[in-house]
Amino acid sequence: MGTDLTWRCTCGAFEARVDAAGAGRVVCYCKHCRAFCRALGRGDLIDAAGGTDYLQTVPHRLRVTKGAEHLNAMRLTRKGAVRWYGDCCGTPLGNAV
Repeated sequence: MGTDLTWRCTCGAFEARVDAAGAGRVVCYCKHCRAFCRALGRGDLIDAAGGTDYLQTVPHRLRVTKGAEHLNAMRLTRKGAVRWYGDCCGTPLGNAV
């Protein structure tokens, strides 16, 4: 990887390195991302405008360096996106369709 970014959950038990050349931060305002935060008990991560902060990248640019056992996934609906989170502290980490 080139220049790396550190990607971690709130408590720091899960950590990964992400190639910065293929990553960007986004704020999502959709109802699904807000529902994901609430389902994890993390409504505190929704900003005043209703947005949630995510790091956007592709899987091959990510390398888990700590706490892989804390990486978990769920779907909010039967056909919904797979949403990844740190089960150690309920931090939403990303999603895949």
